Amino acid sequence: WQGSCFDDKSDFELMKSKGANLARIAMYVAGDGGSEDGNWMKQCLDWTNELGMYCLIDWHILTPGDPNAGVYSNAANFFKYISAYVKEKGYKHAIYEICNEPNINEEGDPYRPDVWIQVKEYAEKVLPGIAANDPNAVVIVGTPQWDKALSCPMEYPLDLKNCDDLNVMYTF
Repeated sequence: WQGSCFDDKSDFELMKSKGANLARIAMYVAGDGGSEDGNWMKQCLDWTNELGMYCLIDWHILTPGDPNAGVYSNAANFFKYISAYVKEKGYKHAIYEICNEPNINEEGDPYRPDVWIQVKEYAEKVLPGIAANDPNAVVIVGTPQWDKALSCPMEYPLDLKNCDDLNVMYTF
């Protein structure tokens, strides 16, 4: 995250020189060093575009693991803002990970439909903003218990009305 790994373009150039074709920009909004700095993300998008790399925009919700928690209340606005920038620049290399590692901070059975319902409600608020600006985007949605429960979205699928053209994938 900013101030640790991705301070300037040379960090991305080093990754590229080692063979990387994707930079994952983790937004630890609620943690130490956390940020939802749109200007910093725009700079990362610019650098990765210049270097011919994908830019994975990771809204990390590790703690607390409920994406609807107050600390994440700006998520829909952030993704609408950053996808508008992607549209304005004509970029085709952005990948949006809107909810990385949702959980209830409890070990055990990863099958947690209750956590998935939280993620589903959150995703259905965030996705329309991305779809409005970047309708064919790749969007990654986390699954319960730190991305372990892929069966939940199969049983309780997202309602993608007005987001039909998004390429939604789930982490596992």
